[in-house]
Amino acid sequence: MPSRVRLDTASPPLLQIIGGLDRSTSGTVEFNGMDLSRMRETRVTRLRARSIGFIFQAFNLIPTLNAAENVETRARSARRRRG
Repeated sequence: MPSRVRLDTASPPLLQIIGGLDRSTSGTVEFNGMDLSRMRETRVTRLRARSIGFIFQAFNLIPTLNAAENVETRARSARRRRG
């Protein structure tokens, strides 16, 4: 049975934990059957780059591009890194 998550002002937001950006202080976080809390940071980063998408409201965007162009720029960059 999944445990309940208690959030307070000192804990990172739930979406950051689910997305692998932050670690939970207790319990486990699983994605596709993999426990993120047991994975090395480099593996979580790779998983996040390949399987988890984030849309930021105001961060990391190129102001001269529209939303679709910003997404495409990120996708092209990821393809180049993979080879």
